[in-house]
Amino acid sequence: MENVDKTTVKQLKETPEQRKERLAKIGFKKGVSGNINGRPKGSISIKDKIRNHLENHPEEVEDIVKHFVHENRELMWQMLEGRPGTKVDLTTQETPYDNLTKQQRIDKLQQAIKYLNEEEVGTSV
Repeated sequence: MENVDKTTVKQLKETPEQRKERLAKIGFKKGVSGNINGRPKGSISIKDKIRNHLENHPEEVEDIVKHFVHENRELMWQMLEGRPGTKVDLTTQETPYDNLTKQQRIDKLQQAIKYLNEEEVGTSV
C-alpha cells in the first residue's frame, strides 16, 4: 500500500514483549547508556584546546578572525550561532506526523487500519 511504511506498521502491531526482544537483538537496553565509559577523565575537548592555545598566544587571535571573515564566513556563523535545527523523520520520506493537519492524521490512521486489515486477511500486495 502506498504511503504506508511496512516496517512501521509491523512495529505498531508488535506487543511490548516483542519490542523488548527486537531491541535486545540490536543490543540496546532500557536505561543503559550507549557510551558507558564516557569521555576519559582528564581529557580536553578540542574547543578547550583551542581556547587554551589562544589564551597563551593572543597575537594569533586577529589572524584567525581574518581567516574566518574572509575565507570561511559560513563556518564562523555556525560556530557563533550554532547550526540551525532540523526535524527529520527517519522512518519515511513523508512529512513528520507532528506537521500534519488533523485530517491528514486521520487519513494516515485510516490507511494503516486498512493495511492491517488486508494483511490479516492475506489480501495485501
